Amino acid sequence: MKPDRIYFLANPYPDGYSQKHQVSLKPISKILKNSILIFLLLFISCKESEREKITNTNANRSITKKTISNKWYGTYSFALNEDSEDWRDAHYLSIVINKDSVLYSAEGYQLYHSYKLSAIENNNTLKLTFKKSYDNTDSWALEKTKDFGVLTLKNSTYIWKSPFIDTCFNDAKAKKYILKKT
Repeated sequence: MKPDRIYFLANPYPDGYSQKHQVSLKPISKILKNSILIFLLLFISCKESEREKITNTNANRSITKKTISNKWYGTYSFALNEDSEDWRDAHYLSIVINKDSVLYSAEGYQLYHSYKLSAIENNNTLKLTFKKSYDNTDSWALEKTKDFGVLTLKNSTYIWKSPFIDTCFNDAKAKKYILKKT
């Protein structure tokens, strides 16, 4: 059995008088109980938050893994202005798709782009969006659009409609680009 009060004798008076003092344990026990409850609530909420992060991370991984089927794996390329009399007008663009990533690159005279893209598959189309720049290769065109458009498979032909490519190389005029898959 626990006492709810403690009694002790104190002698604060120099001339020998003593006085009986009592201290209540109830407020201390309430504070202790409340502190323990708060600690437990914080602990439980942190665990739940951690579980949510793990669940969200796993969900994101499963979405990424499911979005691209292996029929899209490969290297796609095409050239812009390849037949120009001025060699500086030629630009070579490519997209490399594998199970882990989608990489876009462009090379030419005073041109170098290297970007990671995200891709979402819907039947015979692949929606491409800018995700990350490599080698510090940001472009002025990325400020206007991060939409890399849609890659479509139609009758064994890969057609790419890309607002980014249009903005960057075609004065923002919409155009279809035929890609070679290797």
